[in-house]
Amino acid sequence: MRTHRSDEEHRRLSLLLPSSLNEELSTIADEEHKSKTGIVRQALEHWFEVRRMKKMEEGYLAMAAEDQSVMEEFKHVDNDVW
Repeated sequence: MRTHRSDEEHRRLSLLLPSSLNEELSTIADEEHKSKTGIVRQALEHWFEVRRMKKMEEGYLAMAAEDQSVMEEFKHVDNDVW
């Protein structure tokens, strides 16, 4: 998983959460001995990584379908005697 670089410039973000999410975030931050900001940052980094992997998988599957189509198109060539 990617993590932010310590020398990377940071931007402030205001976030409105439902009370239940904020309470859960506070509980997790206390249990993990981290700030709520750190927990949110880590969760976002994880979500971004999962999203990147999903996009890659979709791309690979699309390429596989295209490759299968090309194989079918030229299947008759494989049956020809050389």
